[in-house]
Amino acid sequence: MQMHLYIRDIAKVTKSEDIQNMKSATLAYVQNGLGNEVHQTTMSITKKRGANVVEVNKEIFSLLDSFKPQLDRDNIGFIITRDDGYTANHSVNELVMHIVISIIIIGVLLILTLGYKEAFIVTLTVPMIISLTLFTGYILGQSINKISLFALLLSLGLLVDSAIIVIENIHRHFHDHDAKNKTVKEIAIAATNEVGNPTNLATLAIIITFLTMFLVGGTVGQYIRPIAIYAPLAMFASLIVAYIFTPYFVNKLMKKDD
Repeated sequence: MQMHLYIRDIAKVTKSEDIQNMKSATLAYVQNGLGNEVHQTTMSITKKRGANVVEVNKEIFSLLDSFKPQLDRDNIGFIITRDDGYTANHSVNELVMHIVISIIIIGVLLILTLGYKEAFIVTLTVPMIISLTLFTGYILGQSINKISLFALLLSLGLLVDSAIIVIENIHRHFHDHDAKNKTVKEIAIAATNEVGNPTNLATLAIIITFLTMFLVGGTVGQYIRPIAIYAPLAMFASLIVAYIFTPYFVNKLMKKDD
């Protein structure tokens, strides 16, 4: 047996205005050198979970602009006091810029220490790792926001560790005394296999460190959860790219003369 309980059965519902803490809300402005105050109403609009706040704000602003002629005739004005879309967009763009700067710095350092071909190969792996990470996050239902991008920025130095370890060991094998008897493909495979287990263990230790963030509960746990998801995903993607694409690029782009 099902019973339906309606709000009207336990309370009286009316449409009215409720001014918080019993104070009237006014807007002060200066006109012709005189101070004026007019009554004002604050409207707060919240997006649904999973929606893009930047796109939602664009639609809201467009709707307000369409109402402006009618509001002007009724002597009603409006001011946007808070724009979360602008804040989120600015934060995301700033993080993306920092990621690009970090990639450039990594490339320059590798050119100075290993060589331009090695640096080019490692630099190629960075966008591949980030793309694979974001795609996996999308499959898991995770959104791209400033926290998830911060997780990528936080782990960016770790992302290239696996590729650098592999390319550095390949670089070392190129200078071994028996390198002249091996092909580039044989050198790439042997050097990659040689550092496989240590690299796996080091990456696994870092992944476990980030996974402990899942133990944080409450509001803080929900806030930092993208870090606990995206950072391990990025580390795992770095292993996949380092073992598959780094030797492949070495075989295609490098020669023993290098």
